[in-house]
Amino acid sequence: HLYIAENEIINITGLKEVPSLKRLHLRKNNFATFDSSSLPQDLATVEYLNMRENQVTEIKQLLLLPNLIPRLKQLNLNANPAADDKGEDFKKEVLLMLMDVLPTLKKINKEPVTDDDIK
Repeated sequence: HLYIAENEIINITGLKEVPSLKRLHLRKNNFATFDSSSLPQDLATVEYLNMRENQVTEIKQLLLLPNLIPRLKQLNLNANPAADDKGEDFKKEVLLMLMDVLPTLKKINKEPVTDDDIK
């Protein structure tokens, strides 16, 4: 586990060689993207990403996740502008965007992905 919450961080690109990292807590910082300017591009073992209370404004940023975090099971983006703008439709939007390319995703903003969600 790596817990780096509440630090006003905008990137962790210097984070290297964390082959057993499963849970990454980046809550309440200033991350705006999932690209190489913000996150290291080798998070293949991460299964849980908490980016609650950051500055992600564009939902299309989520398209970077399958290549960045291919084993992602749980994603929390509550209290980000992208999630707030979509409101209750956020989970549905994420699933429509990522369902085929990130089938490991089982929870979005602490809500389980159900069979009904996938249909």
